[in-house]
Amino acid sequence: MAATHWTEREDILTLEKECFCTYNNGGMKDLMAELEGTHERKEKEKIVELLAKELYSYNKHHCASVYIEDFSMQDARDLAHREFLRRAHLNWDDANTFDLHSEEAIDAVRFG
Repeated sequence: MAATHWTEREDILTLEKECFCTYNNGGMKDLMAELEGTHERKEKEKIVELLAKELYSYNKHHCASVYIEDFSMQDARDLAHREFLRRAHLNWDDANTFDLHSEEAIDAVRFG
């Protein structure tokens, strides 16, 4: 992400928290329901892109309590990659796959 002023950084964290919380964002809840399950490693970039599009759209349509005017699609991809790492778990039985879950613990902390 481009260098941001610290107050912008707080806004980015708020946007990320509100968008990626399935308790708060019905679009994210639907997306996680669609993506939940086992995936091949080659699907990672596609999933990150879907998460990024959700985040970018969430900001663009002023859905969060903050709006970031200069928020780029690359910024969204960077945050979506972090979100992917929070929710994806390597499948130890098959290293070519990972499991993606709607992590209730993540969402409970974000919503609380």
